[in-house]
Amino acid sequence: MANIHNQAPQVRLVQANNMRSQRRVTRRPQHKFNIKAKPYEIVPFMIAPVLPGETLDNLLMQSRVVSDPIQNSLIGWHQEYYLFYVKHRALAAWDTGGVLQSMMLDATTSTAALKAGANSAPYYTFKSGMNYVLACTQAIVQEFFRDEGETYSTASIENYYAAQLDQEQWYQSAKLVGAGADDAELPGVDELEELDILPGFTTQYAQWELMRDQGMTDLTYEDYLRSYGVSVPKSEDEGGTPDQRHRPELIRFFRKWTYPSNVINPSDGSAKSAVFWDVKEVASKKRFFKEPGFIFGVSVTRPKLYLGNQKGAAVGMLNDAYSWLPAVLRGMDYTGVKGTTFSATDGILQNQSSDYWVDVKDLFHYGDQFVNIAMSAAANHGVALPDAALNLKYPTNTIVNGLFVTAGSEYVRQDGVCHLNILSAIGADTTN
Repeated sequence: MANIHNQAPQVRLVQANNMRSQRRVTRRPQHKFNIKAKPYEIVPFMIAPVLPGETLDNLLMQSRVVSDPIQNSLIGWHQEYYLFYVKHRALAAWDTGGVLQSMMLDATTSTAALKAGANSAPYYTFKSGMNYVLACTQAIVQEFFRDEGETYSTASIENYYAAQLDQEQWYQSAKLVGAGADDAELPGVDELEELDILPGFTTQYAQWELMRDQGMTDLTYEDYLRSYGVSVPKSEDEGGTPDQRHRPELIRFFRKWTYPSNVINPSDGSAKSAVFWDVKEVASKKRFFKEPGFIFGVSVTRPKLYLGNQKGAAVGMLNDAYSWLPAVLRGMDYTGVKGTTFSATDGILQNQSSDYWVDVKDLFHYGDQFVNIAMSAAANHGVALPDAALNLKYPTNTIVNGLFVTAGSEYVRQDGVCHLNILSAIGADTTN
């Protein structure tokens, strides 16, 4: 008779109907957090594991948020919280050798490649610990905080990936181009002459298209999920594409606005400004979890910012009949694309490495800024954007540091807790 202790351990299946018949009870984990981050950093603040067949009944999140002393006593700030359901399948490790999938099916699977090589304070992961926090952060940044063609590593500030400026304005479609109509960046412009395009607008049409397009042996993983009583599609065609079904899902989004308050420095009695939030938010919509994964939270602090390198109101671009989008040309969206009059040394932006194109319809849709004070000063929340490469989206470490009074004290600090009520079949705690 074989020695059972020498056999590789396997995951044992139970019948789905047995799993469903088990009475679910409520488990009530509390996830405390105490974190600091710079403005526009995407900082994780909680991670809670969930099992297939569980349901998030509701949650309560409370926090106190305080900034270090800031320069401007007038301009407001947003504090944001995002809570996601991140399945194992949403993590890069799922596709890299299928490690997470194998881990759930075979207890002998090595997970060494997914373990942290050193302690990480920003992602609160110990050496040799599973690097779930970083993996979840990268997955949600890629899906929810990046545009098409970008990756999660496109922009960082200090310890974390950077969020975009919280504003949509006239420059939404701006892009650098060469000055010539037959520039290599515009393939097929000559062929466009054969299309039904308003004479003289072939280059505008090509630019418009570029802007528009830039959006257990026999046990399977599906068998594993069915063992929890979870119904899963039998083919990839059911329930959407793999990318759609496996991407992180936003559970709840909270956002609070506040203006600076005056505080007194106890050491010298001087007045300073800072921003404060007292947050208490509830999510009561039930969320069923079909697969193992995490409830994962990230926070972003976004002060209101102004573009320091914009030289005037965008209405100055409306200098001909086409710019005013005449009714007779509706349907010819490319007529709103302008570029020939905007060079790197004049126009609304004057610090670019080459000429640039914009779509004036964005002004009508998204709006503009208006200032009559020096926006080159960080104390006025004026930022050195767009830079020479037409970066209009991501602030830098230098930019956010300039919003604060003291070098080295450039953080927003938080203390809070997230209470979860989860219906589960794992039963009560039996090891007290």
